[in-house]
Amino acid sequence: MGAGQCNVKHCNRHLRDLITEGRVQPGFGVSHELPLDRAPMAYDKIDEFDERIEGCINVVLHLHA
Repeated sequence: MGAGQCNVKHCNRHLRDLITEGRVQPGFGVSHELPLDRAPMAYDKIDEFDERIEGCINVVLHLHA
């Protein structure tokens, strides 16, 4: 097993193409959406493994919610 950075430009182009072709939905990796003022609470919950937000994968923060 190893770790490292991926070729972001290549991956972004490939993902863009999959989205525009309708082969994937852009929201597939988003599990939660919150207003920006709740970001500190969300960060605390994600950072505390014993009190993790149920099913949290990725959070989208909305500036004007």
